[in-house]
Amino acid sequence: MRLIFILMILLMSFGTAYLYGLPCLAEKKLRSFLQITPNQTLEVENLRANFSGLSIDHIKLDQDGFNTIDNLQISMHWPHQKILSARIGHLQTAHIAGAPTGLVRITREALKAMPKAPVILTKFTTDIATELGDIRLEGNAQISKPNETGEQFLSANVRAQQFQISFDARIDAVLVDQRIKKIDVQITDGRTNLGPFQFARMTGWVSYDESKTPLTLAGQIDMGTGRFHDLALTNINFVIGGTHNAPEILFRAGLSGHPDLSLSSDYSAGPKTIFKTVLTASTLFPVFEALLPDQDIPEALSDLQDITVSLNYMPERRFEGGPYPFELLLKENNTTTLTGTALFYPDTLDVRGSAETKAALAKALVDYFGLDPEGQSGNFLRLDSSLKGWLMPPSK
Repeated sequence: MRLIFILMILLMSFGTAYLYGLPCLAEKKLRSFLQITPNQTLEVENLRANFSGLSIDHIKLDQDGFNTIDNLQISMHWPHQKILSARIGHLQTAHIAGAPTGLVRITREALKAMPKAPVILTKFTTDIATELGDIRLEGNAQISKPNETGEQFLSANVRAQQFQISFDARIDAVLVDQRIKKIDVQITDGRTNLGPFQFARMTGWVSYDESKTPLTLAGQIDMGTGRFHDLALTNINFVIGGTHNAPEILFRAGLSGHPDLSLSSDYSAGPKTIFKTVLTASTLFPVFEALLPDQDIPEALSDLQDITVSLNYMPERRFEGGPYPFELLLKENNTTTLTGTALFYPDTLDVRGSAETKAALAKALVDYFGLDPEGQSGNFLRLDSSLKGWLMPPSK
C-alpha cells in the first residue's frame, strides 16, 4: 500500500512538472513548426497547452502585424516531441513583388515554409503589391505529411477578385523537399485588366510533371474576348508545351468583326530560341483606327493591301546581357515593302533600330507613330521609340 502511495505521489509530481513545463516546450515546438528562429519576432496571444497538444488564438509574425495566424491548433505527441497534425483557422500574409519575377521569389519562400506535417488551412489571405497594383489571393489548402519516398501532397482552392485580375483555380501538387515535383492547375471564370491588356471568360489548365523524361510542361488557356488598348480581340488562346528548361508558347487571336485579320506569336526556348510574331490582314486600316482613334491615318498606310507584318528574334546576333535583336518585315501582296532591324531593351522598354522602305511609307510611319522627323531621310528611317505607353499602365 505504501509503495502504491509513493508511486502515485511520483506520478502526480511528474505530471504536475510536465504540465507546467508544457508552455515553454510548446512555444519551442511552435517556433519549429513555423520555422521561426529565436531572434525573429513572434507575438503569441492565449497559448494553451495540454497533454494532447496546443492551441493559440492569435500570432503576429512581424512587428507591424501584416503577417498573422488566427486559431492555430497543433496535435502533439509530447513524449516524442512530434507534431502529429495542425489546423489553421486563418493565415494572412503580405508581400512586395515589384516586377513579375518577384512572384517567383514569393512562391519559393512559400514552399520553403511548408511544414513537414499534415496541415489543414481553413482560410488564407495573401496581399501582393505589384507594379500593376495590389493583388489579393484568398482560398483554402491542405497538405499531407511526407510519405515513405518524401512526397507531400498539396491541394488548394485559390481565387482573386480584383479589378486587375479575377479567377477561381484548383491546384493539386506533389512536393519533394519543399520543391514542386508535379502540379496541375485548373482555371475557371478568369478575367484580367493589366495595363493595356484586358481578357475575359478565361478558362484552361496548366500541368507540369518532372517525374517524366523529359520533364513535361503543357496547358491551354482560352479567352472568349479581350482587348489590347482599343483593339477588340476574339478567339484568343494560349497553348503551352515543351519542358521546364525549354518551354514553348503559342498565342493566337483575331480582331472582332474582321475575320480576315489574325495575330500569331510563337515562342520556343529550346537550344535555339525562337520568337516570331506575325500579323496578317487584307488591310491594316481597322488596326490603325482602333490604336490611335484621334490620329489621322496617312494615305500610304490606309492603302496597304494583303499585308503580312512579321517580327523575328535573331538570337545569333545577341550578346550576353545585351538588348534583344529582331528582324522586321512588311510584305504587301507577298512582295517585301519594308525591311528593318530593332533592338529591344526589356529593362526600359526602349526600342532602337532602323528600317528601309518606300519614301512615302517611311514618312507616313513617322507621322502616324510620332517618330523623330529628323530620323527619316528618303527611304531610310530610324525606329527609336519606347513601348512604355503601349505595354504599361499610365503612372498615377
